[in-house]
Amino acid sequence: MSRSCSNRNRIVPGYLDGLADGATNSAWGHLLLDSNSFVIGWTHVFRRSVLNDLRLGFIRDHALSEQLPFSLPQTASEYISGIPNVPTSGGGLPLVKFSTSYAFLGSPIYLPKEQIPQQFQYNDTLVVSAGKHNLKFGVAASAPMRNLFQDEAAVRGSLDFEATFTHFAYADGLLGLANQVQLTNSDVVDQRLWLAAGFLQDDWRILPQLTLNLGLRYEFSTPPTEGRNHIANFDPDGNGSLVFAHPGSLASRALVNPNTTNFGPRVASLIRWVAAQCFVADTEFTTRPSSALE
Repeated sequence: MSRSCSNRNRIVPGYLDGLADGATNSAWGHLLLDSNSFVIGWTHVFRRSVLNDLRLGFIRDHALSEQLPFSLPQTASEYISGIPNVPTSGGGLPLVKFSTSYAFLGSPIYLPKEQIPQQFQYNDTLVVSAGKHNLKFGVAASAPMRNLFQDEAAVRGSLDFEATFTHFAYADGLLGLANQVQLTNSDVVDQRLWLAAGFLQDDWRILPQLTLNLGLRYEFSTPPTEGRNHIANFDPDGNGSLVFAHPGSLASRALVNPNTTNFGPRVASLIRWVAAQCFVADTEFTTRPSSALE
């Protein structure tokens, strides 16, 4: 059994500090990374020719990045009308850039952001030796795999002044003549998926100099879904329209037809003609998933 925990907490201040901040990218600010994982393994020999290897694991990470003015009482809505005051966006100025002068105020547009991925994993392999055959049977599952994240750009808004109107970026800023503005709704995505697989393999030693490796693997992986069905896709048929996820089958929730024919046969040969030298011929076959809109 193995268990691992780590915690990282760091602060990278911007050039201007305080409300103006001046951080250049989302790697600056207050960063928190907390990780926990454990693995349990059990290997059992039933008899000389039968062995089983079992592995169970779990991992969960929590990554949080906030602009340093996050806890300040001043919010972007106090400086630019129309920007909603959302507590999850925190305090601080919207990003204001003067592109031709390479100057800016405020915090990076991708702050704050947060991700909480977690996954359970199960693997079991049975090995059986019978004469000229070395057989392996295995199953694997990753379920449930879940990722809660908030990672939108410009939830506090952003303005870009590029000397478009007065030929001077600062003058455009004083007049409020922005070349580009951006504002995004703040939301938390609850992404979910799971994967299951199984395989069988036979290392068949036909001759002392010739071994065939025969195998078959099957995998099923769900396309990502959202816990509240907040997913949309574009259907190009006709004049084009948006298709929204709704409760029901996996395809109706993911808007992608899951691939249920993902078989991977394997045929390989190993030929030994002199000691310590060999020739390997290996062939594998795979299939491709399809879109629900195809």
